[in-house]
Amino acid sequence: MGFSKAIRSLVAVASLVAMSASAGEGQNWLFRMRGISVMPDESASINGIGGDVDVNDDYTVDVDLTYFLNESWAIELMAATTRNAVRAEGTAVGDVDLGSIRLLPPTLTLQYHMCLTETVKPYVGAGVNYTKFYDEELSDNAVISRVEYDDAFALVLQAGVDFDLNENWVFNVDVKKVFLETDVNIDNALGARIDADVDIDHWILGVGFGYRF
Repeated sequence: MGFSKAIRSLVAVASLVAMSASAGEGQNWLFRMRGISVMPDESASINGIGGDVDVNDDYTVDVDLTYFLNESWAIELMAATTRNAVRAEGTAVGDVDLGSIRLLPPTLTLQYHMCLTETVKPYVGAGVNYTKFYDEELSDNAVISRVEYDDAFALVLQAGVDFDLNENWVFNVDVKKVFLETDVNIDNALGARIDADVDIDHWILGVGFGYRF
């Protein structure tokens, strides 16, 4: 219920800002590419066997396209993909290697930009993430026969800063917190199913460059 209210509020604010965008100076696009570190802050409730989950960090490249509605308000769409190794730890049957999974988490945020100086421009944002889990790879063990992750929406908070290098190029530092929850179904080799509620709640730290046009 709280998540639904947050999404409705975000849509309402974006609509109001978009209606006032005609008072701005016109369209202003910013394309960025960053090297990012994706660091899960994970926890889990595993039915039947207890324990917790460990999801490893991953490093990749993201791209985003930002549209400035006016000098202060902007909408950013970010995309990247990661592969993360997953383990169940401290369960009643010991540690279990669950293989790896790819995540495709496009993220849409509404941002408020400020001008600290003429060249230093911090921003904050909030929005929604949709994470698609795909390309599962099981480990070479005889314990697990299938692992299935449910795709999920998540709330996102964001902060960052653009450093203008010249009229077009910027250097960017960006931090996002994604509050992601997913249901995981695990089938063992004997056909029994184990269900788990997993909170991934990852941090995304990015550094890169952008081009205004």
